[in-house]
Amino acid sequence: MKTVLTQFILTLMMIAISCSPKPEIPNEEALVDSLLAEVIVAWNSGNPDQIVDLFTEEGIMIFPNITVSGRDSLYKFAQMCSPNMINFTASSGIHSVSEDLIMFLGPYSYDWKGKDDKLYPQQGCGNLYWEKNREGKWKIFLEVDHQAGIVPLGDSSNSQ
Repeated sequence: MKTVLTQFILTLMMIAISCSPKPEIPNEEALVDSLLAEVIVAWNSGNPDQIVDLFTEEGIMIFPNITVSGRDSLYKFAQMCSPNMINFTASSGIHSVSEDLIMFLGPYSYDWKGKDDKLYPQQGCGNLYWEKNREGKWKIFLEVDHQAGIVPLGDSSNSQ
């Protein structure tokens, strides 16, 4: 029920922003592409600090089976997952940009490295929501992943 409510709220946010007149944002596409590139580099680095640095202090990640919130929890999650996530890629999707909020929806994929050192292809679609902080830097405050074919983290045959 939480997931349905969250999806409903996020959909309403997208509709409200897309229906509101927005100021002209120069190089909107380039901005979104550069932020997406930062996400790709961070996850491919395998460095939990670099991954967590993408997020606000109160950042939230929502998956179909888990919600991770707050910097400490995000760090532990990144520390657990990043060694097993190989070849992370994300593609341009749809986005909405305002002066201090960016909403993005697009596909991603990566290979999950199992204990057997085999790579298990994973894919999904995710929503990323960035806000501009006081220093003028874009930080993710919410990530919602719609995973398709994810290896369960508790699967002893496929996790480290």
